[in-house]
Amino acid sequence: MTKTIFASIAATMMAAALCYPVLAQLPDGGGRDILRMSCLGCHDLSPISGSGGFSKEDWEIVVKSMIAMGARIKAEDVPVLTAYLADAFPPRQRN
Repeated sequence: MTKTIFASIAATMMAAALCYPVLAQLPDGGGRDILRMSCLGCHDLSPISGSGGFSKEDWEIVVKSMIAMGARIKAEDVPVLTAYLADAFPPRQRN
């Protein structure tokens, strides 16, 4: 029993350590904690950072679709999160 608990704690700490570089990549801002708690609990940063970026309006569509799929984001956090995402991950120029 003790070995199982220790192994679980060790695995959790290793996972947290692996996530730290991802969190360090996130710019500061009001929506950072919302993103960390609401989005990164279900998926890693790659769908966000690899998206090519979106406008605030398009991020709102993405966030609302995540809510429709079960993401736990408070209604009052949606504008904060979408503004943060639009600033941190704006549309990239396509050549």
